[in-house]
Amino acid sequence: MLRNLTATHFLRITLCLICFTYLPMHPLTASEDDVATVQKQIEELKQEIETLRGENMALRTELRKLKKQAGESKTPGEPTDAIVGKIWEIVATDQSGKRYGPFRFLAHDGNIYVGDLEQPRVGYYTEKGPNVRIDVTNSKYPAANCVYSLIHYSKSPLTYRGRLTNVKGHYLNIELRIIED
Repeated sequence: MLRNLTATHFLRITLCLICFTYLPMHPLTASEDDVATVQKQIEELKQEIETLRGENMALRTELRKLKKQAGESKTPGEPTDAIVGKIWEIVATDQSGKRYGPFRFLAHDGNIYVGDLEQPRVGYYTEKGPNVRIDVTNSKYPAANCVYSLIHYSKSPLTYRGRLTNVKGHYLNIELRIIED
């Protein structure tokens, strides 16, 4: 019985080795081609995203102009100088305690402006529950291009606290208050 088991195992091992011996060995170029194809697709998708962002901005600008022409941006009882969006006031503090600001921004439909909606957009923001992320990318001052990471702190007045990190990696503690909504 032991002889039959040993012979069966020996036969199975021999068949496996023969199969491996006669299998054709393909070079790894097929997987390298797959990686190159995926990288090319990623680059194409990035270009498509940039194109769509440009189209989105053009459509938003056109919509603003149409609303202004049609007078839809104002309700009948609204004063002529009413603000559309939220006015944010930001104060920054460095590690030594020196305060910068307050600086005011206008936030409207996920975009950030300095002054009014007619000015070019300087950045954008996203809200996820109590967290807010602000990306300032088109400021006139390169040092002001930063990423703000904030969390809801107080309801009266509506306040967020967090940190900004500029393009050089420096960070400041910040406090954002919503002045008018």
